[in-house]
Amino acid sequence: MDLKMRRGGEETPYERLFVLSPHLCCVAGFDGFFKELNPAWEKALGYTREELFAKPWLEFVHPEDRPAAAALRGRLDGGKTPASGFETRFLCKDGSCRRLLWHFARLPEDGLFCGAAADITEQRRAGELLARSEARLKETQSLALLGSWSWDPAADTALWSEELYAILRRDPSLPPLSFAELQTLFTPESRALILEHGGRTLATGEPYRLELEQLRCDGEPIWVLACGKAELDASGRVVRMHGTTQDITARKIAEREKAALEDRLLQAQKIELVGRLAGGLAHDFNNLLSNISGHAEYLKAALPAGDPRREDVEAIMEAGNSGAALTRQLLAFSRPQAPAPRPLDLNAVLDGMRGTLRRLLGDGFEAVFTPGPGLAPVKADPSQLEQVVMNLALNARDSMPGGGRIFFETWNVLLEKELLEGPRAVPAGRYVRLAVTDKGCGVDAAVLPRIFEPFFTTKASGKGTGLGLAIVQWIIGQSNGHISVRSAPGEGTSFRIYLPQAE
Repeated sequence: MDLKMRRGGEETPYERLFVLSPHLCCVAGFDGFFKELNPAWEKALGYTREELFAKPWLEFVHPEDRPAAAALRGRLDGGKTPASGFETRFLCKDGSCRRLLWHFARLPEDGLFCGAAADITEQRRAGELLARSEARLKETQSLALLGSWSWDPAADTALWSEELYAILRRDPSLPPLSFAELQTLFTPESRALILEHGGRTLATGEPYRLELEQLRCDGEPIWVLACGKAELDASGRVVRMHGTTQDITARKIAEREKAALEDRLLQAQKIELVGRLAGGLAHDFNNLLSNISGHAEYLKAALPAGDPRREDVEAIMEAGNSGAALTRQLLAFSRPQAPAPRPLDLNAVLDGMRGTLRRLLGDGFEAVFTPGPGLAPVKADPSQLEQVVMNLALNARDSMPGGGRIFFETWNVLLEKELLEGPRAVPAGRYVRLAVTDKGCGVDAAVLPRIFEPFFTTKASGKGTGLGLAIVQWIIGQSNGHISVRSAPGEGTSFRIYLPQAE
């Protein structure tokens, strides 16, 4: 092809194509200078034709790219092999640079070669911006523990972001889980939710936003915020689904801890109210009870043996004794003595209480002790700890009106991670655990969360004050311990106390 430009006469089609091309076209010599240039050069670089012809073309190449450009010219000069896909930067008159993608060929005329370049500056800039944007998105997703996914319902195949692999702890070299496989990671409740709302999205295109409990691929339980939306074709049919999965485990733990703190605050406020009531009324109530009990004893002594009225008097005396016991419990809240904690062997404390528990429980009941070997010491007030054991023993006794066995077991426990059990989570650490278990009537699941509330009781009227378990929880809290309960109707009850091991 003869690309040499004629200076006069009629313009050839090739000359017209050369002039109108949006690409930068040139004819250059191996002497280092441009011979012909189309107008695209002036538009792209800002130099006039005269300025471009005045200096060797290599001076318009970015200094860092000149060695490669000079080497390419040498290869063209030494043979007739065309060169394609050569990228280099050219300097503009305003100091900026343009990236040009070149295609070169040697011309039949001696000492000449031609070239055409596409200006890919904006394309490269867009690519760099896209790469930076993707990097920022990746970093943001990592900071927010947010993964993204795309799913083809027809093929049940998915695409996962790197962060989603990290959230679910799946090897990135493995393909994403299918939806059928992913379902096995959800708890039954969460699986029902995702099937219901995901199915609605597939049917109607309605997006969903759900908080779900599931497992990572390594079996660790987590909470996620799952969001999904449908991609529809022109006919309105769902052809793909897109969404995000965010790890919100830390938030759910914080919410649970906040709820537990609020519950503890509510319990403390109730106990404070009890204390105020007790402080104002206990002494007057005691005087009243003393008067009633004194007159009842006088009446009993005045009545002859066998007089049927003695039973009524004894009932009055029994009611007075019950009232006195209630007053003492109220005073324990209104005037709690400062605990005197010291290192204790919990096995020794229980062993020393065998006789007391035997008399306390009465006939028909047996206390079964299973002491843990090598039990670590705990730091607690011994009298308070005995009160805890007695309260739990009485609670177990009352749940078995026909008699039975009450089990006391101790262990050393190492919690490597937080234990979600009881009114509040038990932090990781080393503990001594005391379990008090009975085979009594048990407690209904709806009632179980309230059993530590002051004045709440499941016993019949007149059979309990509702303060025993509240006192137990308060004492355990004084020793930086934790208490939980497991129970079901007809299956008995097990209280578990975690006391930190003493140094």
